[in-house]
Amino acid sequence: MTTSKLRFGDIEITLVLGAEAARNVAETGTDPARDIVRIADGLHPALLEAECLDGADGDRVEGWREYVYDVAEAAKDLCEARLEARVAAAVWRFEAAPGAGARAAGKGDPHAVRCTLEDAAGVIAWCVWGWGDMSHYDIVVPGVDENELFPSEETALQEVWGDERLFALAEEGDKYATFWGTLKEALDKAEANVSRWNYADADEGTLFVEIQAWKDGDPHLFRFRESRTIVLEPEEPKCSHEDGHDWVEIGLQGHGGGVIIRERCEHCGLVRVTDTWAQNPSNGEQGFTSVEYDREEALED
Repeated sequence: MTTSKLRFGDIEITLVLGAEAARNVAETGTDPARDIVRIADGLHPALLEAECLDGADGDRVEGWREYVYDVAEAAKDLCEARLEARVAAAVWRFEAAPGAGARAAGKGDPHAVRCTLEDAAGVIAWCVWGWGDMSHYDIVVPGVDENELFPSEETALQEVWGDERLFALAEEGDKYATFWGTLKEALDKAEANVSRWNYADADEGTLFVEIQAWKDGDPHLFRFRESRTIVLEPEEPKCSHEDGHDWVEIGLQGHGGGVIIRERCEHCGLVRVTDTWAQNPSNGEQGFTSVEYDREEALED
C-alpha cells in the first residue's frame, strides 16, 4: 500500500493505492491525478475500468480494478473539498443573522444580530451539509432591502449559484458519481457515461437504461431531480457477404402508435425486427424504437 498527497489547485487530498494498483501505476506510468479529476467531473468508474482492462495482461486485472476503486475513493474526497471551497467562496455575499437559540426563537427574532462573514460561512456550510435548517436564519444580501428574507436554503443559494448544484449521477437508481453544474448538464453527463459495456450480461436486443440526477444528499427535492431513458441499440451482426447486408421487408404490422417491421437479409438470411413503438419494461414508457436480430428464424428458413 502506498500513500501520497495530491494537489488540485488549493485543494490537497490523500490517495491510498493498494499494492497491486501501485505496481500497475509504476509499470505503466498511469497518472492517478488525471483519473481522479475525470471521476470527480462525472466519469463513470466502470468506464475507467473498461479503459484500464482493455489489453491488460491477466495478472494485472485485479490490480486495475483495485486502482479504479482507490481513485474513485479519492475522487469523492475531491468532490467534497470542491463543494466546501465553493461554499467558502460564495458566502462572502451573505450576512447571516441567526437568532438567539435559532431553532427555538425562529426566523425574525428581534434579538438577532449580524454575525461576521466568517460566522456566515459557517452557518451556510452547516446548512448546506444538511446539519442545520436555513429556514431558522435570516439571510440579508448586501445591496438588497435588508428586510428581504430568504426563508430556505435553496432560495438563499439560488442567489449565489443560480441553478448550479452538486448533483448525484445514477443509473437505474444506483448513484456512482457526483457532478457540479445545472440539472440538465448533470443529466447530459450521466447520458454520456452510459455504455453497453456495463450491461454485458443483458439480452442482445435493445436496452433501455434509465439515468437519474438529483441534488446530492436530497434525492426527494423535486425541483432538482430528473430522469431520462437512454436507448442502446444492439450491434448489427456482420453479414457473410462481402457487400454486407441487403435488407428486404418481409412483414409489416401496426403496433400502438407505430409499426413492427420485419426484414430479411438477402445475402445471409438474418432477420431484423424493428419496433417503432417499443416500451421501456422498467417503467412502461412508450414511443421508443427497438431493434432485434433473430438468428433462429434465419436458421429455420
